[in-house]
Amino acid sequence: MKTIKSSVAFNILVGLVILTCIFKFLMTNPNERNFTFLLDCFSASVTICSLVSVLFCSYLWKLKIFKSWFVQIPNLNGTWEGTLIPTWEDSKPIGITLKIKQSLFKISCVMTTDESKSESISCNYIIDEDNQQNKLTYTYINIPKSVHRNRSAIHYGSVILEIEKNTLRGSYWTDRKTIGDIELTRL
Repeated sequence: MKTIKSSVAFNILVGLVILTCIFKFLMTNPNERNFTFLLDCFSASVTICSLVSVLFCSYLWKLKIFKSWFVQIPNLNGTWEGTLIPTWEDSKPIGITLKIKQSLFKISCVMTTDESKSESISCNYIIDEDNQQNKLTYTYINIPKSVHRNRSAIHYGSVILEIEKNTLRGSYWTDRKTIGDIELTRL
């Protein structure tokens, strides 16, 4: 899963190292510029790059200012509500809630209905501007409440959702040979 443009990240880190060294150079007495000065520059650069990286990966990646030119994934954090529409005969739309927890490098999805809970096992994005694809995909395990297991066994499935501004639309399929459509809106 490519979440950021690595060439941009490399240029930013190199720029931080250069700026740190220039600042350290200007703030140091010319008589004190020796091998220890080089070690101090290296130490300061590592510290600053580490702090910036931690801040960016934890919080700053969500800011719109970094979208597209640097961060390639959308921020899907939050609660989404909508319907699951199974295709089997005599089925009715089912109300669902999807909770997405996401960081820059990790995402998890938990979908609940009145009868069951699905937890993601593996999640990924398909982000391809050239082919106009912007999708969230995940594989899950569904665990129905025990009172419903006589007609709905524990099972595995996959979901592929088109990402639009505040809407996720797509389909699911399971190892029970069931399929259906999903439509969600961010709360």
